[in-house]
Amino acid sequence: MEVKEIKSVRIWKNIKIGTFVDVNELKEAIYRMKDFISMGAKELMYSPDFKMSKDECEIRLIKKSVKDFGFRKVGTSLNEILKAAEAMGYKLCPAEAGPQLRWQYIDQLSGEKIHMAMKPIENSAGIPCLFSLLRYGDGEGLLHTLSFDPEKLFKLDACFVFCVDENVEL
Repeated sequence: MEVKEIKSVRIWKNIKIGTFVDVNELKEAIYRMKDFISMGAKELMYSPDFKMSKDECEIRLIKKSVKDFGFRKVGTSLNEILKAAEAMGYKLCPAEAGPQLRWQYIDQLSGEKIHMAMKPIENSAGIPCLFSLLRYGDGEGLLHTLSFDPEKLFKLDACFVFCVDENVEL
């Protein structure tokens, strides 16, 4: 499949990172919003590989479905998705963007599930994972994880969030 670079990008959301002193403050802010954090997501947040920005800054995010990348077959691999995104100039999000987006994405649609394109963080079992966000039908939000398997297959409507900023520290 040939991927063409997109000249103009429609920004989906601007979020701030570096707004909390530590993981505990960020976690408590999510709970105050009446949202939840899975045990797996908490594990990633407390990993030494999870970095929080020391300085507050705004990052620009895009949300793209597998179909938006031009794929037409059901069962596109994560590896194919990430390569297509890179060819279009999209960047991985800093890990902090996952929990920050859970806190800041108050208008997430019921039933919507999105995956953060980020450098994977290993859980205690040594399995590399990404953050995922979903909103249940009753309005409760969840920060969850997705195991990072480059060969994992996704449906055409699966959505991923990428960063478009050049100098964001991962």
